[in-house]
Amino acid sequence: MSVKLRIFAMLCLISMTLVASLPHTGMINDEFVRDVGAVYTEPGYGGKASFLLALKAEPKCMPFDGNIASVQVCVTASCTFYPTEGCEQDSDSSSFTVNGPGDVQDVYAHVHKSKYGSYICGTDETVITKGKDTLPTTPHDSSKDKKPVMVLETTEHDESKELKSAAWQVPSSN
Repeated sequence: MSVKLRIFAMLCLISMTLVASLPHTGMINDEFVRDVGAVYTEPGYGGKASFLLALKAEPKCMPFDGNIASVQVCVTASCTFYPTEGCEQDSDSSSFTVNGPGDVQDVYAHVHKSKYGSYICGTDETVITKGKDTLPTTPHDSSKDKKPVMVLETTEHDESKELKSAAWQVPSSN
């Protein structure tokens, strides 16, 4: 294992310890980024899950490539989801906004598109562009929150491994 990979793994372990001690189950909250919730590929908070992140300095468009069937926004924040890359409205205007704290158990009941390409989240509603629809939410149920895990992707070079990427992911409920 390379020195860089060892240092990164050690930092990940320290980060996971810090994340576990936060007051909300598995929430990431440091000086640069805030985890505001999660999206799931199946209704009812099932299937593959991914964190929703908001940059603290200023909201920025975040890439996303996947289906969205249910959403949890766990804190006071707004997230708008776009079927296109770059947080731009498409010709179908199928973008939508979820205001938190609140959960949407079945996005398909309100929006007829499932594949999304980007999102933007923030705590200041004045800087978040609203989607075509603002979906109704139920009160956030923190008992359905999932703890994050660090996923490391490496590439092999001769007899050593090199870190290619690292990301926080919410484990699948399956």
